[in-house]
Amino acid sequence: MSKRIDLAYIADRTGLSPRKVRYAAEHGLLPGLRAIGRGRGVPRSFSLSEATVLAVAAFLVEAKFSRGFIREILRRLARARWAQIPRPNPLGFGCHGALGEAAESRGRATLEVGDGHNLRLSVDPKTPGAEALSTGWLQVATGARLEGQYEPTVVTSVNLGQVRDSLR
Repeated sequence: MSKRIDLAYIADRTGLSPRKVRYAAEHGLLPGLRAIGRGRGVPRSFSLSEATVLAVAAFLVEAKFSRGFIREILRRLARARWAQIPRPNPLGFGCHGALGEAAESRGRATLEVGDGHNLRLSVDPKTPGAEALSTGWLQVATGARLEGQYEPTVVTSVNLGQVRDSLR
């Protein structure tokens, strides 16, 4: 059985406040999140993938993105596919596609929000010869892939790989 991670551990390992992590969990920011608890006073626990994405959501809250926008970013990424591999790859907790794979990967993974309304997720695997993957730039509102020449003026970046590795 894989290790289960509670909210206090997420906060401790990522440097986020317990309140921020709890806020992200309680406000339904993650697609398909199933918090496992055995009743009142018993800590909820999460898989590594769930904990990673929960921490990323809390970092986005800390960066002052709205709940609705964070919810939409994570929902889009749960459905997104890598530009290089046009097929879904379901992983765990209702989190499919690129978001699930990035949370499970071992390489560098980065979530970027461009100009406050576009997003891109990239994974650079540690395996020699393995192909780096990217969703390409996507519109958060529609999920449409942006043209290749799009270059954002302002980028907010979350090092998803560092967050994931801090929780291992």
